[in-house]
Amino acid sequence: MNKEMKNLAVWSIETAKASGADACRVSIDGSRVIEISYRERKPENIKEASKKNLSIDIFANGRYSNQSTSDLRKEPLKQFISNAVESTKLLAEDSFRSLPDPKYFENMAEKDLKILDPAYQKLTPEKRHEIVKSIENAALTAGGDKVISVTAEQEDGHEETILMTSNGFEGYEEDTYYVFGGNMTLQDEGDRRPRNYFYVVTTNQKDIPAPENRTGNRIANHGFNGGQKNKD
Repeated sequence: MNKEMKNLAVWSIETAKASGADACRVSIDGSRVIEISYRERKPENIKEASKKNLSIDIFANGRYSNQSTSDLRKEPLKQFISNAVESTKLLAEDSFRSLPDPKYFENMAEKDLKILDPAYQKLTPEKRHEIVKSIENAALTAGGDKVISVTAEQEDGHEETILMTSNGFEGYEEDTYYVFGGNMTLQDEGDRRPRNYFYVVTTNQKDIPAPENRTGNRIANHGFNGGQKNKD
C-alpha cells in the first residue's frame, strides 16, 4: 500500500472530524498515463500525464455531501475540508445517507486479482517506441501497396486508489494496463478507401502478442467492416 496516500487519507478523516463531521469517507486516486503514436514512421504524438485527486463524503447533522479536489497540499486541503463540512451543514437533511455498518466489512478477504504487472516500472521509453514501430511495420507489411495511411499507437498506465472511512473500512487497489494497436486506410476499387483498426488490451506485458503475428494482419484482413477492439 502507498504509505503517503494512506497517511493523507487518515489525516483527512481526522481533519473532517475535527471540523465537525459526524462521519466521512475519503478516496484518493493517483494515475500515470503514457501515450505514443507513430505515422509515416515518425512520432506523431507523445504524451505523459500524472494526476491525483481526493474525494470526500461528509456526513454532518443528518446531512450529506460529496466534494473533491486535486490540490493535495495540506494547508489548502485543510481549508477545503473545513469548508466542505460547513457547507454540508447548510443542506437539507438526508436521513437515508450513512456509512455501511462495520459488520459488512469485518474479516475482509485479501486476494491478488493479478491486475498489477510487477514489471511495469521496467518498461523504458525506448521499449515503448520499439513496440509502436513494430506495430506500424507489421501493418505496412500486411497492407502492402494498398496502404494509404497507418497510425500505430500504444498507451500504458499505472493506477492506484485508497478508500477509507471514519468507521474503520480500509481498501487499496493498484493496477496497470497496456493498450497496443493501430488503424489503417487502404485503397480499394475505384474511390473506395476502407478503414479498419485493431487493439489489444492487457494488464501484463507478458501477454502482449507479437505485432507481426497479430496486429498488422488483423488490421489488414479483418474485412474492413468498421473495425473492432479485442481484449486479450
